[in-house]
Amino acid sequence: MISSFIIAINGLNIPEQLDNDIEILSNIWLTNDVNKCQFINNPGFKEAVGSLEFENILSAPAIAYSERLRAHPSILTHHKPYLIELIQAVCNFLFSAWIVKDNSCYTEMGYIFQYNNQAGLISLQKTHSNLLYINCRNKYGESQDTNFSISEIGEIVEIEKRLGIYQAVQERLNQSPEELNEFKSNITFAVSDQKEIFNRYLMFLGSARNTEYLDLRVSYLIVAFEAIFSLDHAELAHQVSERAAFILESELKTKRVVYDDLKRAYNLRSKILHGSHLRSRDKVELREIAGLLDDYSRDLLTKFLDDEGQNWTSDDTDTRREYFKNLIFG
Repeated sequence: MISSFIIAINGLNIPEQLDNDIEILSNIWLTNDVNKCQFINNPGFKEAVGSLEFENILSAPAIAYSERLRAHPSILTHHKPYLIELIQAVCNFLFSAWIVKDNSCYTEMGYIFQYNNQAGLISLQKTHSNLLYINCRNKYGESQDTNFSISEIGEIVEIEKRLGIYQAVQERLNQSPEELNEFKSNITFAVSDQKEIFNRYLMFLGSARNTEYLDLRVSYLIVAFEAIFSLDHAELAHQVSERAAFILESELKTKRVVYDDLKRAYNLRSKILHGSHLRSRDKVELREIAGLLDDYSRDLLTKFLDDEGQNWTSDDTDTRREYFKNLIFG
């Protein structure tokens, strides 16, 4: 029996028609022509997913799919952990897309189809579905379609490979259900063994990107920066703002800009969390700060990729403390 996978991606537009589908993860392909998936045309497909879901798939600007999954034999009887793994992998692809540029792309319902194919005749046997509700918004908390060129899709794939995402999905699919359930799937960093601190940063970053409320978004993003840059509670706003500025920028003038922006973000968060009334100008600043923090978060991940985190993402507090001292004081 053959197992296939398909999931619709909303908000990701590829203006150029893809002559050849793009392998965005190991054995998972991206297309903007749903008819390239042969099982779409199976008479039982529409009936299996339902008319509304069928129309959602047909109208989606992009589709991720695999015609023939390579997976542990247990996928035939224990589909759920493998389907969740596949959906999470596509979400990780969309996370990598955010590193390339701001967007609000998100996935729909994911499906595994199991069928026999004898003499070119497809006989649909089983259909399984699941959904991970990760409805990301852009840096202003809005849903907006984003165009990605073919070359930008290539950039996303390269980022996946550097983060260890690209191949991880196939390695996970080859595991047993018990091994898959041992821990929650997350982004695997092939570029660094120092993962806990940065994964904590990613957790809060993900929470920020999944909300439309700018006050929550700003609060989550500041906590994300604190996960990396805070080492004690004294002068927290100063130490986080200063260290982030030195990591993100090399020139004194631009360091000061980042420092001032983050201090403004802290002041605004204080008003939000302590119940102060937000005036009209505060709400205007809130939108500005939300956008800046999103941009700085993207720059931070790019910096991580460029220098492999060095010691500023070490799980050892003393190592990070010494690194920041040397960075700031020389």
